Amino acid sequence: MKQIKINLNQRAVLVRDGLAVKALGPGRYTLWKQYDVVMFDVDKLAFTAPNAVLGALPAEWFSGSDRSCRPWPADHRSRR
Repeated sequence: MKQIKINLNQRAVLVRDGLAVKALGPGRYTLWKQYDVVMFDVDKLAFTAPNAVLGALPAEWFSGSDRSCRPWPADHRSRR
């Protein structure tokens, strides 16, 4: 048994055998099985995680953002 607390500015994904099992929002949780817990700080602009974890994140956690990993075009310049 393992207990975790996820603060208001955090989110987490439970990983078991290399596969994302469940995404968790803020709160207290008791885990009865053995999981790896991947925590994210939502105050940060960007984060990195394995593809299996990124695929498990609910769309509602991203308001108006693009979850794709496309780089900026080479000719991208800021306009004044």
